[in-house]
Amino acid sequence: MSMGETQYANTIGHQSNGKNRKNKNFKEDDFNNFDMFYTVNFRNKIGYIEPLSTDVVTSELRTMKKEIKIRIEYHSILINKVKGLINLSAEHFGLIDFGDTIVYEIQKCNPEDNYYSDAIKNYALGSETSNQAAYDELKAHIDNISHQRMRSMGLYIKYRNMLNQSPASPKEQQKVIDTALDALFFNSQC
Repeated sequence: MSMGETQYANTIGHQSNGKNRKNKNFKEDDFNNFDMFYTVNFRNKIGYIEPLSTDVVTSELRTMKKEIKIRIEYHSILINKVKGLINLSAEHFGLIDFGDTIVYEIQKCNPEDNYYSDAIKNYALGSETSNQAAYDELKAHIDNISHQRMRSMGLYIKYRNMLNQSPASPKEQQKVIDTALDALFFNSQC
C-alpha cells in the first residue's frame, strides 16, 4: 500500500464532519465515481483531499476498487432484504416505539408474587384485562419480536460472510443473494 493509500485508509471515519479537510473543488468532486482515486494529504494538521497520483494507481488498485463496488452493491441488497423482512413481521408500531419501555416494565414485574409495575397495571386497566394477562400479552409480543430480529440478524451474518467469501463477480454475488432470499422468506424454521 502506498503512502497516499495508507493516509486515506487511516482517515476513513475521522473528521467526517468536513472540518480540517480542504479542497477548493470539494463540492465538484465525485466520490462515487469509481474511476477516480483520492487521497488525504495532511499539511499543518489539515487534511487536503486530492486526486491520487496516477503513478500510484495500479491495475491491482483498479481491480480492488471494482471488487469493492460489487461487494457494496450486493451487501446493500442483503441489508435491505433483511430490513424488509423485519418490516413485514408482526411488529406493531406501538411495540416498536415503546419496546424499550415495555421491556423495562416487564423486568420490574414478578408474576409469581403477583407483583406488576404501575405501568403494566395501567396497561391492564386501559385494555380492560387482568394484570397477569396484560403482562403475558406484552411479554409474548416482546419475545416474538426478539425471536424474529435475532433470526434475521443470524441470517444476515451468515449471508454477509458468504458474500465476503464468494468471488466478487455479479453472478456469484447474486447466487448468494438468491440463496439468502430463499432462507429469509421461504425456509423459516421458527
